[in-house]
Amino acid sequence: MKNTTLVWKVGVNRDQIDIDLDCGQMDALLVRENISKAAYTVDRRPYLVAMAFRQSRTVFCFAITIEPPTIRNPIKELVFLKPIFFRGLDLIIHAERGLFSQDLVDRYFSRATFAPKYPPSLQSIYLERTLSKVIDATSGHSHYDAPYTNAFHHAERPAKTTLNDLTSRSRELIRGLNAENR
Repeated sequence: MKNTTLVWKVGVNRDQIDIDLDCGQMDALLVRENISKAAYTVDRRPYLVAMAFRQSRTVFCFAITIEPPTIRNPIKELVFLKPIFFRGLDLIIHAERGLFSQDLVDRYFSRATFAPKYPPSLQSIYLERTLSKVIDATSGHSHYDAPYTNAFHHAERPAKTTLNDLTSRSRELIRGLNAENR
């Protein structure tokens, strides 16, 4: 395994770092959600949101949300795979600024430029593939192609999990895929 260290000097210009964001629904899973003002819970299909460095296709953080990220429902928390310090770096995040809560922007992306990707870049296919691999692996069903089942029946019988278990499993899978992609 090759270790690399990057050192930047204050006042020296450096290249901008492009970051892609992608989101996919985890159709084969249900996560139990407590309804805040009611005495019951609801099982809902979660979404996996991931951010990756464009040059290396390395996913460095992700979020699992119950609702898809929108301006009305921004991402409020990110799970970082390693401690990453963005202060002083010139980041270009290819996503809408409104998809992130103000707290996240203030903590991690205060100097970032948000540039929505229009039209979608061909490179985002790699992040899409990573997301689909994680979603397939977390579903717990490896028999999509078995003769006695099909995608319709699979979707009708989703696996149930907790948000903590799903986050933990996703973290390990993404780490493994990052190592495989190097």
